[in-house]
Amino acid sequence: IGQQAEIRFALLPEFWNKKFAHEIIPLLQNFAFENLRLDFLVASTLTTNPKSFHLLNKFGFKFIKDIKPCYGNVDSIQYLLITKEEYFKFN
Repeated sequence: IGQQAEIRFALLPEFWNKKFAHEIIPLLQNFAFENLRLDFLVASTLTTNPKSFHLLNKFGFKFIKDIKPCYGNVDSIQYLLITKEEYFKFN
């Protein structure tokens, strides 16, 4: 499968819409591919959070699958992925 990592971030509501994620995502991508030399990076977001999904798309992540957790009353999770090659082509 190759070297991989997953990124997640959760901001408290008072920090929403302040562009923090816009600054964090490219830094994480750069560190993952330049320093850690990972083959791909996975990101996840709740299906009830379309803004995060669209933001991840903006930075080159592509949808791969939805997963409905088998415990509790939890929203489905969307998984997205970007490969090293896609990252370097995108940037």
